[in-house]
Amino acid sequence: MPKADFPARGLFPTKYFLITGNVKEESLDKISKSFKKDEDVRKLFVDEDLNDLDRAVYLLNQGSEIQRCSVFNNLKQLLVDEGDEGVKAIAESLSDILWKLDEDIQIACAKSILSITSLLNEVSTGYLFPIITTMTGLKNKTVADEWNEVLIMSMDKVEMEIVEKYIKIGTELGDINENESNRVLACRLLGAITKRIDPGKVLDYLPLLQGLCQDTDASVREAMCEQIGIIAPKIGYKNTVAKMDDTSIADELLELLQDEEKAVKIAAFKTLIDLLDLFEDDFRHIRIFPIIKSLILNNDQTLYRLFVQAFGKIMYKMRKKIICDESLISLCCNFYKASSLKTDGRLRAQCAYNFPGILVTIGKKRYEKYLHSIFVKLATDSYAISRITIAKAFHEICKILGKPLSVKYLYPTLKIMLKDNNLEVKESLFVHINIVLDSFLSNDHTANSEIFPPLIPLFLKYNSIITTNWRRQVGMLKHYKHYPKYFTPDEIHKFFIPILFKYLEFGAAPTREDASVCIVIHTRALANNSKQVEIYNQLKEKFGRGRSFWLRLTFIKICKHTLDSFSHNFFK
Repeated sequence: MPKADFPARGLFPTKYFLITGNVKEESLDKISKSFKKDEDVRKLFVDEDLNDLDRAVYLLNQGSEIQRCSVFNNLKQLLVDEGDEGVKAIAESLSDILWKLDEDIQIACAKSILSITSLLNEVSTGYLFPIITTMTGLKNKTVADEWNEVLIMSMDKVEMEIVEKYIKIGTELGDINENESNRVLACRLLGAITKRIDPGKVLDYLPLLQGLCQDTDASVREAMCEQIGIIAPKIGYKNTVAKMDDTSIADELLELLQDEEKAVKIAAFKTLIDLLDLFEDDFRHIRIFPIIKSLILNNDQTLYRLFVQAFGKIMYKMRKKIICDESLISLCCNFYKASSLKTDGRLRAQCAYNFPGILVTIGKKRYEKYLHSIFVKLATDSYAISRITIAKAFHEICKILGKPLSVKYLYPTLKIMLKDNNLEVKESLFVHINIVLDSFLSNDHTANSEIFPPLIPLFLKYNSIITTNWRRQVGMLKHYKHYPKYFTPDEIHKFFIPILFKYLEFGAAPTREDASVCIVIHTRALANNSKQVEIYNQLKEKFGRGRSFWLRLTFIKICKHTLDSFSHNFFK
């Protein structure tokens, strides 16, 4: 048999439609084994003069499995380039063939549409919707489930007429005589519909939703836990707690927290945390706090990790109840301390994340009694993420405690953390270092002289570590302009201005930009005319008369900033 001689390009699409590996290996084997004749290869040939949309349509109608998958994998780019008309052309091609293609192709198409739902609008979703409804009706459960996901996501985009039509379909699927999968779909579909319709219409099918909360299948109850988080904000607090047939949506959620199935309990607890803002204080104190207290006392292992993760938010939302009773404060803080001492580093990191929330709840007056030892432990924890988390929140903790307490309790820990071997800990501190330093600043010059000079070696050490990372340098330089508030003119002249000269000469463009601002501010802060003149003479010689274009351009930037800070006479 003579060897087929086709151009390599044109066999597959040239711009977007590339093989991305989402097709199963057996599909590739099937294709390769089918090439028994030259005609089989010739079928893969694509006219290279076709534009991208025409090529996509051609491949969907005439291409192999892998070529069709290449269209699905690049559907996002087609939508960006071609807009609604591109979606319309693709939908017209798919409507007649997709339902009879292989399972892999049908699933690939569903996943592709799911990935672009954020880009779709009402018009483009309308083109795709007939295909979606056809595919959800297939007998193949695996394929139908994938397309059910598309159906649920499409409820955010389709016309209101279609949404209202699916209210009836959703309520029918939620009937007790339907199978488990349909009832789960009903929960999720009605939850998606709830986002689009008026609260009054949601109340019409609320009894059905409450009944699904009591379903005999755990998967249905779990699905309803997730939907309550959508339904309750839509209908508002009063309707959420209002009794209907001797129960309310809020009652159902709290009952699901006691469910025998772990997955249901976890889903219910996540929803409860999300809805804390919705519930009013009386409901939180009377109905929710006893549950929280029980979790603290009984150490429910199913919910323990989630409970620790959300503990700061929970305490803050319950603060009116907690701060009135010292025994409750002690109970909560002892639980928090015990959690912060667990051997699981991830739990300790969650405690670090919650620290500001706990502190703002109990107040700074109780910091020493309940939280200082925990703070020091987490700031020096063996698990790096705990230390990084504390470093990121350090400035918030300073703001909550205020100046006197920050100096007393946080300053020693700051010095320890600035010596940390983990660079990310130090970088996290420097993101808001000016706020931290402001919390130590005093009107007493003697006190300042004891606080700030010991930090200089630590600052210089950090600077020496980040010499090859211009992004970290820029992050540090953003706060350099505040340094004259904390350090004396002599310290500025001796330690920080030489660093700025190096950044001006050798730094990346963004670094030089910030350094040019800082050196003007620092020189202005010297308040010594002879030193100021000396520095500007160095700048003029090194940069104004520099051989490099970049050095001379830097000098122009320095001159611009100088005019903003110095008098015109000095500039002359």
